[in-house]
Amino acid sequence: MIQNIRKSWYGGGMLMKLIWVNVVVFFIVTLFPEDDNLLSVPTDFQLLLRRPWTIVTHMFAHKDWFHLFSNMIFLWWVGRLYQVEVGYRRLLSTYVIGGLAGILFVLLSLLFFEFNEDSNAVIGASAAVYALLAALATINPSRKIIFGSVTFKTFLIVILVLDYFRNYDDNTMALVGHYGGAFIGYFLVIQERKGRDFARWLEWIFDSVMSIIPSRTHSTESSKWGTGKVWRKNRTANKAASRKVSNATRAGKTDDDFNSKKRDEEEKIDVILDKISRHGYDHLTKEEKRFLFKQSNK
Repeated sequence: MIQNIRKSWYGGGMLMKLIWVNVVVFFIVTLFPEDDNLLSVPTDFQLLLRRPWTIVTHMFAHKDWFHLFSNMIFLWWVGRLYQVEVGYRRLLSTYVIGGLAGILFVLLSLLFFEFNEDSNAVIGASAAVYALLAALATINPSRKIIFGSVTFKTFLIVILVLDYFRNYDDNTMALVGHYGGAFIGYFLVIQERKGRDFARWLEWIFDSVMSIIPSRTHSTESSKWGTGKVWRKNRTANKAASRKVSNATRAGKTDDDFNSKKRDEEEKIDVILDKISRHGYDHLTKEEKRFLFKQSNK
């Protein structure tokens, strides 16, 4: 069993890694219930100053089985679709930024409002998942997902409205966190379309950290975690990249220029091939079809 878990971690996609982290953290908290509050964000600002790590850990922890299960099912469904659209790196960065935005909205609201709630801490991945859903609905608002009639945009609006009526009276902090996550998911996509990538700083941090972690795969398979450093399985992209080595050398490019371009093209090929496997060739945009055709002729 341990071997299977290890294989899943190094061989699966980023989405499954996120789910595994949430599950493992939940079991650890279950074994040591007295440490639960060490992972959740306290609403007492004095206590928060003594537990700054909770700003990050809260988005990977849950209070009970139902809380964990509902969030992970939602994450699995939305994450699969989002990862196909944007790739592994943006999936992780959106998740983390969504969780950070959710808790920021809650803490800011505490400065101006008093909530009639028994809870004195914030915990859960809901804001991060709402960020993924809102980002996906912003990228593909007209895509129909339920019985071929409900679009992503409509689904997001319905979810936000239902969440309001479900949480407004007795769980207002969670509602604020959910809306904060949804807002940042929408904001990231809109700003990227304008040429402002507000997730790049976080992906740079992830790139730096993952670059110092030894890879278990051969160096020719990939050189960047975001395109699958240790869990990359796509051989087609690797073959296409290897055929470009001699051409780049003759053109006089530096190693850094070539490697950077190769990584970007490999990630784009992965996203396109994954989209074909899930939705078919007709789901591709004209730009994606042209790019794939160009790569296949190299």
